[in-house]
Amino acid sequence: MVGFSIPLPFDEIDLGPVASMAPEALLTDPTPLADLPTGVRAAAALKYSRAGNSQTYDHIGLRLTAANQARGPVALQTLDGVRLERSRERKVEVSDPIAAILEEEQKLRHRLFDLPDDTGRFSYRVEGRLLQLQKVAERDTETWTFPLTAPLPLLQKQAVPSDAPRLFTQQYRIDVPGLFWLPLSTLIACGRFRRYQDWRTDVRPDTRPGHFYGFVSHRWLSPAQPDPEGAQAAFLAWQMFAHLCDAVRIARYRGLDQPRLRSLSLGFTVGISGSDLSESLLVNVLRPSLDEPLLATAWTEARGLQSLTEDKGVAAATADVGLARLQSVIADCPTLARLVDRIHIWYDYACIRRLARPMTTRFSDRDCRAFPIQLLGHTIVLLDETEDYLSRGWCTLEALVADAKAVSMELLIGSARKTARDGKAEHYFVTLLGDRPHIVWRAVLDTEVFRVQTEADCMERLGLKFTDPRDLPFIYQQLRNLAAPRKIHVDPQ
Repeated sequence: MVGFSIPLPFDEIDLGPVASMAPEALLTDPTPLADLPTGVRAAAALKYSRAGNSQTYDHIGLRLTAANQARGPVALQTLDGVRLERSRERKVEVSDPIAAILEEEQKLRHRLFDLPDDTGRFSYRVEGRLLQLQKVAERDTETWTFPLTAPLPLLQKQAVPSDAPRLFTQQYRIDVPGLFWLPLSTLIACGRFRRYQDWRTDVRPDTRPGHFYGFVSHRWLSPAQPDPEGAQAAFLAWQMFAHLCDAVRIARYRGLDQPRLRSLSLGFTVGISGSDLSESLLVNVLRPSLDEPLLATAWTEARGLQSLTEDKGVAAATADVGLARLQSVIADCPTLARLVDRIHIWYDYACIRRLARPMTTRFSDRDCRAFPIQLLGHTIVLLDETEDYLSRGWCTLEALVADAKAVSMELLIGSARKTARDGKAEHYFVTLLGDRPHIVWRAVLDTEVFRVQTEADCMERLGLKFTDPRDLPFIYQQLRNLAAPRKIHVDPQ
């Protein structure tokens, strides 16, 4: 066959100067890759990917990306890549006043009421709740900005009802032996998480229609107590309350029984809408509990708290470890308090019967079989920094279960981090989750099919840590049971 040649074995491929270059340097300047022979560039990238001083899957993925000339706009997302990007951002960090000015500049852009008559073809991007349109194949063209809350008439006509799903617990009463639900009102009254044994009469063993159930995924901050300072309790309680207030706002302005709308052409919600968590609270708590007069009362209460809840309660949580302020707020809002009573969470330390062994931090054997409790409610991720969260075995499993099973998932701020305002941690989490199932599945294949490592080696190469090492076999089996990922990472190049 003309032009056909057998690729060289890896050992005979000469990487030249590329061999000694760090992946960070190649990502910045890929010029040296052009000197590699055309017919061996793919093999050279594979050889380079495994020539580093670390054999973790994330490091191999970063080196493979760096050595690959055909890079599209969305490269393979790895933890090592996120750490590198975060390091670069720190070096060019914009001061808070300048960042605030840049945010205001976008809000002050000129906006049209509708598209011009002769628009031609255009491209679009969505930034937050703003739709940015530009003409295709025109340089220096004006950007047309439209809020998704007040969309173009064309988008409104194409929009279809797309309510948040009703939880499984709205149709069936579920009682899982050994697992319990913690009322949010109980957490607020106590001010912090306690062991199941310390409030066993307060947690509830079953679910009821008209109530909301959230599965909380979080890091353990010490081997014996997941939240020793009470910060996670404060962030969770305030943000849940703020999302409830937001659900009341949505219902008041959109209508209690009006569904949210989704544009078929854009794939985004349009019109008045909130976060997935706020919409789920509206569907699963507000609609079964309120009529129009009660909604008006709830809105009067929520509107008076806007200064506390406009940032989803993050600033209030930072200053209210112990939740004394939130207790006072709810005491003055009886209608919102009744709604809070209908919100329940599952937080492992507080909601599961412990074994006698003091260092056992998770499930007993019987409780392990009941793990699908995550599928009963809305998964709520308490996110500090993404790399820290996804370095934990349980957190990775819980995130992948939600992703694989199409469980509704909300990212809440889990600590007083600098990235809270600009949403960087959330951005990294979403992009990493696009490729994380593929990386984990490759690790499982190496263990189960190619037999090149043990289960412990697999977890180590994935960079996963465990508060209790005895959890490792169970978590590995659960990751193995997730099977091959169905999502596809599509990159135009």
